[in-house]
Amino acid sequence: MVLKVDLAKAYDRIRWGFVRDTLVAAGAPDKFVELTMACISSASMQIQWNGGLTESFQPSRGLRQGFPLSPYIFTLCMERLRHIIADAVRAGRWKPIKLSQDGPTLSHLFFADDLILFGEATRAQVQEINACFEKFGGSSGQQISRLKSRVFFSANTTADCQQSLSHELQIPVTSNLGRYLGVPVIHDRVSKYTFLNLIDRIDKRLAGWKASTLSLAGV
Repeated sequence: MVLKVDLAKAYDRIRWGFVRDTLVAAGAPDKFVELTMACISSASMQIQWNGGLTESFQPSRGLRQGFPLSPYIFTLCMERLRHIIADAVRAGRWKPIKLSQDGPTLSHLFFADDLILFGEATRAQVQEINACFEKFGGSSGQQISRLKSRVFFSANTTADCQQSLSHELQIPVTSNLGRYLGVPVIHDRVSKYTFLNLIDRIDKRLAGWKASTLSLAGV
């Protein structure tokens, strides 16, 4: 099975204590940690209400949108989830898929808050996935948006098994995972039509670049 996981308000929910612990664990210098935490915790906000602004207040968690370090800090924090999954794989509790008969195994793909997880379609695996996210969420403050997440099962998984595992995950079943980082997630054989949409987008972008190099007469 493949899970496409959506994190609920990923940047807004992350706990500052978790950020500090992550920076320290990554070996960041003390001065850098203190300066970074000062930048994060000094933010203030106002809410527009009935046409006016409320008094400013300070949040108690979250990373500031627009702060140049926020994407890097968030990526470091998500690395903590990777360690939890890696530990479960080494212990044999998480059963990753194999890319080929003699090839490497694959348990997850991460790009910031875009997560895809791979595992056996079993109840034990579902329980392990839930346990990993409970452990990570308990310390980081992150939560899965289960209604926005999707789970895809291989064709040899029975309908009853799919419904049972989907119910335990509290994540809807899908027959098409859509796109990951703008690229279609392929379930069937790749043909010349598979990436036509991507090729069209590249052609349009190149056409725009070519047009910008034209010398306009009379200007």
